[in-house]
Amino acid sequence: MHQTVMLAESVDALEIKSDGVYIDATFGVGGHSELILSRLGESGKLFAYDKDLSAAELANGAKFQDNRFVFKHGSFVNFKEDLEKLGYGGKVNGILFDLGVSSCQLDNAERGFSFNKDGPLDMRMNSSDGITAADWINRASEKEIADTLYQYGDEYSSRRIARFIVSERKNLKITRTLQLANIIASAKPKRAKGCHPATKTFQAIRILINNELGDIFSALENSLSVLELGGKLVVLSFHSGEDRIVKHFVRNSSEGDQSINAKFKSVTKVATADRSETRANPRSRSVKMRVAEKVEMKQGKYSHDK
Repeated sequence: MHQTVMLAESVDALEIKSDGVYIDATFGVGGHSELILSRLGESGKLFAYDKDLSAAELANGAKFQDNRFVFKHGSFVNFKEDLEKLGYGGKVNGILFDLGVSSCQLDNAERGFSFNKDGPLDMRMNSSDGITAADWINRASEKEIADTLYQYGDEYSSRRIARFIVSERKNLKITRTLQLANIIASAKPKRAKGCHPATKTFQAIRILINNELGDIFSALENSLSVLELGGKLVVLSFHSGEDRIVKHFVRNSSEGDQSINAKFKSVTKVATADRSETRANPRSRSVKMRVAEKVEMKQGKYSHDK
């Protein structure tokens, strides 16, 4: 079962108002949404997004039949347009992003995310849309593969792995997860202790296939205009590429948007999971939580400074 990482800490950081409007940008298995709804009053509202069809099935099930809850199957990059159409532009009290892939997705071999279980090499968050990882890995150039592994996975053996992949696919099309994992393992005879040799490569391909970093940047750009003054932006990230985007975005947006006379400021230091959580849930070891607040631009100072 998927354990929602830093569940209480991330929802606490939203500082839920009973009549507030919130966005759970990555619904997943609904952990954050369920806790947010428990803190909302009758006039509160929660909008949730997810590309995953299994997440959509859960969100539309009996557990979330609540007139305060609206689920949108699709990318969170659409929330600005959606909420402005509904009259909530500039009126949202908080947005929560829990980035990356869930344990449920990893554990289902048919989804193609796992290098430990054999399944079709898919990796799409929305399995009804876009190209599969197999489509890409069998047609991308050696340079494109190497650049992707290095840029999105921090894989320092990217050139060697790419060379092995291109060589092997000449003999047999790469269509299965364990097939790809074994090719990567043969390209990396020396490996870090306790880390599967395919970890970074699978991460990089998944990020590319789902345009994860591009979607994150676009959604963060939209968050400033969607939030009300004093609204909170809470982001949980699980690898350096995600966290780097969030960190740079908050830093750069602190200069403000003159058109709406507002900017972001960080309200807490970067937080990580406590020791008890990391012992119980190894996935939480890599998490970083960043929290920012939308504040008014006023003569170079923050009007919401505490």
